[in-house]
Amino acid sequence: MGAGGVRPERPGRDPPVRADVVHESTRTRVTRLFLDGRTLIRKEPLGPDAQQQLRHELAILERLRGIAGVAQLVEAPRYPDSITLEDVGGSSLAALSTPLGPTMVPVPPKAGPRYSTMPSGEALRPMT
Repeated sequence: MGAGGVRPERPGRDPPVRADVVHESTRTRVTRLFLDGRTLIRKEPLGPDAQQQLRHELAILERLRGIAGVAQLVEAPRYPDSITLEDVGGSSLAALSTPLGPTMVPVPPKAGPRYSTMPSGEALRPMT
């Protein structure tokens, strides 16, 4: 392993200036790569089903290419057995609280005392 927990890359690639591990589990390692002028996210599936997981995630991301709010694949640099994504500098979803409590569901906007609204204007009602 190289500096920051990233394997050294082959010559001719765009080697990271710095790399920080964002998340690591038995199934996945996510690393933020600091390149000259930009940052990328490298996701490496791990474990016995890593290749199947990689193919599945790449297929989904290809279908969702260009959709706002979806992580976008980058063409270069490519790293073996990894998914490389644009780093938008957002927060990890794991670090965010859910906007709805466990007993609230969104409903079409209605007026009335039983309904409240979220900051977005979306109405909420108690689950029954």
